[in-house]
Amino acid sequence: MVKAQIIDQRQRGEFEAIVVRQAHIGTDHQTIILRLNGAGGAAFAQAQPGQFVQLACRDIHNPRSVAPLLRRPLSIAGIRITTDQTEVQFIFRLRGPGTQWLGHRREGELVNLLGPLGRGFRLPESGEQSVLLLGGGIGLPPMFFLADVLRAQGFNQVVGFAAARSRESLTATFERDTYNTTRCTEPQLVLEEFNRSSTPCIIATDDGSLGCKGSVVAASEAFLDRQPKEYKPLVCACGPQGMLRATAELAEKRDLACQVCLEEYMACGIGVCQSCVTRLRNGEDDKEGSYKLVCSHGPVFDARRVVWD
Repeated sequence: MVKAQIIDQRQRGEFEAIVVRQAHIGTDHQTIILRLNGAGGAAFAQAQPGQFVQLACRDIHNPRSVAPLLRRPLSIAGIRITTDQTEVQFIFRLRGPGTQWLGHRREGELVNLLGPLGRGFRLPESGEQSVLLLGGGIGLPPMFFLADVLRAQGFNQVVGFAAARSRESLTATFERDTYNTTRCTEPQLVLEEFNRSSTPCIIATDDGSLGCKGSVVAASEAFLDRQPKEYKPLVCACGPQGMLRATAELAEKRDLACQVCLEEYMACGIGVCQSCVTRLRNGEDDKEGSYKLVCSHGPVFDARRVVWD
């Protein structure tokens, strides 16, 4: 059983955030911490794992700054709440001019964002429920936030799975000194972002340069094979569509509940542009499904409802 999700859409808004710090991760990723005060801090203090923001990657107060025009969607990777402010972490890939602009923001500078947006993961009702968190590429950050929330709510049977093409492209901070390479198929406390919630994880890379060689789905299936038959975890996943589809198929084969956080290109993030559509089944007998918006109906869905193309 999972808890019904209640989101107060009035909490979302457009806010100015202050850059606290940035750091480089791997070869092409960056982590940034933003601080929000007042109404912004209150809104993000209520944010849920799986929600995201639409961040302006330019100075919107400068009339000459017109590119990139569209905001960039970024998943929330973590939140730290104090008495009068909220710090929000994002992890992003340095790709085009927008993320390059964001990656050059210095401490104390302002960035403009819309959020928190979307509907996040629905948590189990009991803290005794075991949970598997599968993250691939830029889909790892929401898994870190979900691990934090699960730990804060008393869940102590959580295992993470982190996937990347190679060691250099891992979207996390790897702690080399604590990793036992001979036990790579066993969960270990080796990623800083998972360690803050005491969540052990298994790493899988396509080229075998770190952890298990192969897909994260294969690594998770091998882990499930070693568990007793009565082990029935909730599976939560975020990553490329191929990975999510394979995860959904694995969960269905083993009769496991599964929630997936879809990745889609978004222009607005609030359901106006109608660009981020996906097909969902409205019942078990519905084979075709109907189109829903990832940004507002999701981005988290029950994997059994998704019509995989």
